[in-house]
Amino acid sequence: MLNKNKINIISVSGYGWSGSSAVVDFMKGFKDTKAIETEFRLLKDPGGIMDLESALLDNWDVMKNGLAINDFITLINILNRKHIKMFQMGGSYGVTVSNDFLRQSYDYINDLVDFKFNGDSLIFDYSLSRFQYFLKRVRKRVLRAYAKEIYFSKPSREAFRKATQSYLSCVLRDFANKHECRNVVLDQAIPASNIKKSLSYFDKIKIIIVDRDPRDVYCDMYNHKSLIYSQGHNEIYSVNNFIKWFRAQRDAESQRGLKGEILKVKFEDLVNDYAVTSEIIKDFIGLDMELDPNKRCFHPEKSIKNIGIYKNHSNKKAIELIDSELNEYYK
Repeated sequence: MLNKNKINIISVSGYGWSGSSAVVDFMKGFKDTKAIETEFRLLKDPGGIMDLESALLDNWDVMKNGLAINDFITLINILNRKHIKMFQMGGSYGVTVSNDFLRQSYDYINDLVDFKFNGDSLIFDYSLSRFQYFLKRVRKRVLRAYAKEIYFSKPSREAFRKATQSYLSCVLRDFANKHECRNVVLDQAIPASNIKKSLSYFDKIKIIIVDRDPRDVYCDMYNHKSLIYSQGHNEIYSVNNFIKWFRAQRDAESQRGLKGEILKVKFEDLVNDYAVTSEIIKDFIGLDMELDPNKRCFHPEKSIKNIGIYKNHSNKKAIELIDSELNEYYK
């Protein structure tokens, strides 16, 4: 059994189609290192820890705090259950991350909650379907009463920070012990556009942000009809949407003052200048990490095909527009 206090957390994030999976694959090649095989979305997804912090600390309301707890409970149950293609959305965290993920999550909730009471509020009805709302009204008329268990939570900022750090540490230690590793790699755990808020959730973490030539990002997204693809519009409409989307995520303010906390890596550098870039990543992590040739998952010679794909894009005007508007990000 490993020393529970000595695990290192490395988070790798991108902006969407920016090549972060290449760095995750690179990290998998180190000895004593294991990446969680599914995206770790507990912090940033709707109803996650970031939303919970906003509701309990920054925008507290006497009823909305209980609603935020309910939203978090909904999310952890979805993330815990298995994903069944075509039938059930799930994160499979109960299998891939920690066998005790759900219990640990409810322990976290109990650490944050002051008390529970039976009551009701119209804000709990907003998410109900017509049929669900109808059933609730019928029960209320027939039974003359309708109440649900409501959570009340108003923690201090320090109490929230400590509870969150303890919770995430417990979950990730379980993962590390299960796989007998000291270095845990998280994929997409921290939003690249909102790093500062996420830092307080971990006692210690290294964050790598991966970016890529916007022309190639656009072509990948366009070819896969993802995010900025607008059916029924000409391509220039999609390009203008893409430019706004690309810039908004890379707002310099979101990373101001974090020079020592994060490392920004270009996908193209990892592929074209692998020897130098791999050393930069190892130096940033600051650990005596050794690559295991039997675990190697990242192959620059294969990834190079994903560089310069914009050159074969059929609409040259679209690429020229991106080149004129976003060239600061790759030149």
